[in-house]
Amino acid sequence: MIIANKEENNQEDIEQLMQHYSVWISQVSSLEENYDMIDQLGHILGPVYPAQSIIELHQNQFNDVIDEVKRVAYLIWQEPMMTIGYDTFIHDVLEKSGYHNVFDGAVRCPEISIATIREKNPNVIFLASEPFPFGKST
Repeated sequence: MIIANKEENNQEDIEQLMQHYSVWISQVSSLEENYDMIDQLGHILGPVYPAQSIIELHQNQFNDVIDEVKRVAYLIWQEPMMTIGYDTFIHDVLEKSGYHNVFDGAVRCPEISIATIREKNPNVIFLASEPFPFGKST
């Protein structure tokens, strides 16, 4: 079985793989959808995949959220500079962890500018390691 993600794989590749293999496609944009995906895989893969244990362990991590809400910008790409909107998985994780995404009015992964970041005035800026590998020189 091949496990693919709708957002990260293109339709043509998936259709080619489906001609020869069993392909299961996920589309996750919230923690609830993530737990549902883990549960579905648990039913498909059986006892070798401890789905409920994984879900419970993950849910317990969100019991220790930060006390003070931080206004954050989460950058995923540099040129063009891009961030995350309200309908992304990382937005949901940030919000449930006690952070506030200053771009929560945006859809998907919009292009932004330094001026826009300054206007939004986040307390913290997170730099993703994937899909763009921000580093010391960025």
